[in-house]
Amino acid sequence: ELLGGHIAPAKRVFLFFEDTGWLTSTAEARQIFEQAVVWTAGAILTPPTMTILSPNEGQIVVGESLTATWVSSGDLSGVHHIHLQLDDEAIVMRPDFSGSYEFTNMAIGPYSLRAWLVAPGHIPLPNDEATDTVNFVMEREIVDPASIALPLTHNWNAMIHASEGGDADVVDGYRSISDRGLILGQVDSVGTGTMSLTSQGLTYRLEASAGPALDAVVLGVRRPNGAGAAWDDADDDDNFGIAPSWDLSGGTGQIDSAVSTFAPSAPLDASFDIGFLYQISNGGGTIDVTLGFEDATSVTVTLGSPDWFASFGPPMPAALPGVATQAYLPGPLAGGTGFLAAGNVDSPVEDGPLSVTEARITAASLLTDLSFDVTDRRLTSLTFDNFNGGAIAMTGILAASMSAPTCACAGDLTEDGNVDGSDIQSFVSCVLGTGQDCTCADVDGLGGVSQNDVASFVSLLLSGAGCE
Repeated sequence: ELLGGHIAPAKRVFLFFEDTGWLTSTAEARQIFEQAVVWTAGAILTPPTMTILSPNEGQIVVGESLTATWVSSGDLSGVHHIHLQLDDEAIVMRPDFSGSYEFTNMAIGPYSLRAWLVAPGHIPLPNDEATDTVNFVMEREIVDPASIALPLTHNWNAMIHASEGGDADVVDGYRSISDRGLILGQVDSVGTGTMSLTSQGLTYRLEASAGPALDAVVLGVRRPNGAGAAWDDADDDDNFGIAPSWDLSGGTGQIDSAVSTFAPSAPLDASFDIGFLYQISNGGGTIDVTLGFEDATSVTVTLGSPDWFASFGPPMPAALPGVATQAYLPGPLAGGTGFLAAGNVDSPVEDGPLSVTEARITAASLLTDLSFDVTDRRLTSLTFDNFNGGAIAMTGILAASMSAPTCACAGDLTEDGNVDGSDIQSFVSCVLGTGQDCTCADVDGLGGVSQNDVASFVSLLLSGAGCE
C-alpha cells in the first residue's frame, strides 16, 4: 500500500531493511519514496550535506554586516530549500542550495550561525551532515583621527587570513616567511581578531583581505627546506607551495629592497611619530628604513629585532640611533610577547606563538641622534633595504602608521586665526583630493578628509565661530 500511494510532504518516513538487495540504486530508492527521507541498513547513500564556507569557526568579523556563504553536496533530491539562523533570531529561508546571504545591522559580540537542509514542508533532514554551525564574533574597526595608516606597497601574502591555508599551491595564496606565519582573525591574533590595533597612542591597520591581496613587505631569502629551492616545482599537494603569481623574486625567493610611495603628507612638526610593526625570522637581525620627503631629502634609520619565536623570549636589542623606542608588541601568548601563528611551511598548522616588534621614530629622536629636522617637510616614501640577518632569514613589515600633524583650529586652512571665506577654496581642494596641506580640513574629527566634513565646515562658516 505504501509503495502504491503517495507520502505526504509533511511526513518523515524512516525505513530500515535487513535485506537491501532489491534496492539496485539510490536513485531507484528515491523514485519510490520521492518525498521521504529514506535510511536503509546497508544501502550505500551519499548523505545530503550542508557546509558553511564563511564565516569560519572562531572568526572575528569587522564591521556591521556579515556575508554568509554555504555549499550543499551529496544526494539533494529530497531537499526543497535551506534555512539560516543567527542565534535565536528569525529563520531565513533560501531556495539556493549553494549561495550567500548578507546579515546587516549586526551589533558587536558573539554569534552562532546555523544552516540546515529541509525537505518540503520545512522538515529538517535528520542526518547530522545536513546541518552545520559556526561560532564567530562581530567587532568594529578602530577609528583614530590622531593616526594615519601609511599605505605600504606589499610584496608578499605572508599572513594567514580566515579563508587561507587550505592548499599550499594556490597561485595567489599564502606563502610563509621562511616556514611560518601569523594567523589573523582570532582572539589570540595580532589585533585581537580585528584588523587594527593601537599601541602607545598610535593605531596600526593590517591588510583585511585574503589573497590575491598581499599583506606585508618582505625582504630576505626564502629557503623553507634549508639550502633547497624557494618554491616547489610541482603542484603535488604537499606543504611546500609552487611559485605564486605575485612572486617578485624571479623564482629565487630573494628580495633585497622594497619602496612604498604615497601622496605627500601634511607638513610635519615636532609631534611627528612614526611606528613600524615587523618580524625577523631565524635568529633576528636588522633592516634599514629610509624616510623620503617631498623636498628630495631623506633620512635612514636601522631597525632591529630578535628571533621571532616568542616562546624562547630572546632579549630585545638596543635601539640604534634615530629610533626612539624598540620593544615587543604586547601579545596574549608566551608571557605577553606572543601571537597565534602557524608552522608547516605553506600548508599552515597552528604551532608555537610568534612575536612582533614595534619600533618608533620621532621628530625628537631624528633631531637628537641624527641632526635631521623634519619640521615642515612632507613625507612621501618609505624604502626598506639592507636587511642583515641569517643566511636563510627573512623580515616582514606588517604595518606602518604615523601621528597626524596637529591642527590648532579645524577649518582654518589658511592659518590666519579665522574660519571664513578665505578657507573655502583650500577646503574644497582637500575634499577633492588635490589639496596640499589638509591637516585642518578634517573638520568632523573622524580622521581623513571627505564629503562627510562638508556639513561641519559649512556650519563653522555660517556660525562665524572662528578660532578661540
